[in-house]
Amino acid sequence: MTFDWVDYLTLAKTLKTNAKNQNSLREAMLRSAISRAYYSAFNIAKNYLISLGIRFDGSAEEHRIIQKKFEDLSQRERDGTKRLNLAEISNALSVLRSFRNKADYETVVSGIDKKGEAAVIRAEKVYDLIRSL
Repeated sequence: MTFDWVDYLTLAKTLKTNAKNQNSLREAMLRSAISRAYYSAFNIAKNYLISLGIRFDGSAEEHRIIQKKFEDLSQRERDGTKRLNLAEISNALSVLRSFRNKADYETVVSGIDKKGEAAVIRAEKVYDLIRSL
């Protein structure tokens, strides 16, 4: 069965919303929401590139490479709207990855509530923009 990466976005929204009602698990839920939002956007973006015939080797560098591919595509695109959308996807992936790295690896993350909200919004934007391409 093929996994639908949008389900991670749904989970991220649920975690972010439910974190408001938690005391002891609030930060863990927000960190998880950030991580799931990133992986939703990352894998939706990756699958789009695969649909264009771009292949990946499964290395840890894929995270940087995928974001860069969207940047490169935006620079080559002649249609102004599509160019902006591709650039916005690249930017959102970069910011989401930064948030995810903080959430997954740093002991103290300032502004976790705002980052949780922003991560979900950016992941939704990536999903919407890719559907419009």
